[in-house]
Amino acid sequence: MSPDWYFWRLQGSLAQSIVSVQERFSSSHFIPRGLDARTVREQSRAAIAFMALEDLFEFSPDGILIADVDGIICDVNPRAAELFGYTADELTGMSVEALVPERFRVRHPSHRQNYNAHPHARARARR
Repeated sequence: MSPDWYFWRLQGSLAQSIVSVQERFSSSHFIPRGLDARTVREQSRAAIAFMALEDLFEFSPDGILIADVDGIICDVNPRAAELFGYTADELTGMSVEALVPERFRVRHPSHRQNYNAHPHARARARR
């Protein structure tokens, strides 16, 4: 097993993953050589936080798209794929502007560029 084995969730829910990681790190014979117990605990917490973030993304009831500064979709959760009627693989690599209604498409790149230059939290659009 590689020293990084504890960062990858194999199967099951987040709770099972947390229990699994905690059980593995509660016994000193699982500490990889060259690491002290504190480092292992910190890495364990980081791994658990990463798994929680992954699960939040994956199981969110809201569609989530992650795009780079050029507006190219890098990742999408299953709900976003369902909402837009594409598979996750079809959306990945696509321009965000392809999903914007046609009447807003021309102005959207400048809005995206302005947001990237001055990021801030905004209220979600109302319907």
